[in-house]
Amino acid sequence: MKQTSRTVETANNRLSYVKLWSTMIIGFLFFLLPIKVDGAWTIPFDVFVSGIQDHFPQMVAFYVLLIILLSAVLSTIAFIQERSNTEWSRDFSYFRTSIPFLIFRLLGAVFAIMIVFNIGPEAVLLPNTGQLMYHNLVSSVAVIVPLGAFFVTLFVAFGGLEFIGTLSKPIMRPLFKVPGVRR
Repeated sequence: MKQTSRTVETANNRLSYVKLWSTMIIGFLFFLLPIKVDGAWTIPFDVFVSGIQDHFPQMVAFYVLLIILLSAVLSTIAFIQERSNTEWSRDFSYFRTSIPFLIFRLLGAVFAIMIVFNIGPEAVLLPNTGQLMYHNLVSSVAVIVPLGAFFVTLFVAFGGLEFIGTLSKPIMRPLFKVPGVRR
């Protein structure tokens, strides 16, 4: 019985080390490894994000539109649910926001529909106004944040960030005069 318990514990320790090192290596390679692409230095994360935006611009535009519309609809449902006296089968309180932000979400949904489907006033559809904001800024953020969150989570969840923090503490603490317990 003790031998089996020790074998399971050893296997769990090995699995933990594999998770730590594999996710650290993936995180390091993805976020910190400098590579040269088309004569300019960048990181694989930027190449990946740029590849998605360059090769699938219509999909990204509709993905962003879907997120904006869902945000507006779910926030509106949460607003109605909050003021309703009836019992709802689902709780939408997570999407509750203040009235000004609800208005901004609804306006954002209207503007997003206008830009994606190219309908509405010229001031919104000009390349240096709505098109620039939607296709450059909003689309970039909508691709960068989920991908970055996924890979940062890999790096953090299995102890990679703590490991790097522990290794860099003797250098960082005196260099940046960070307070803390000295051991």
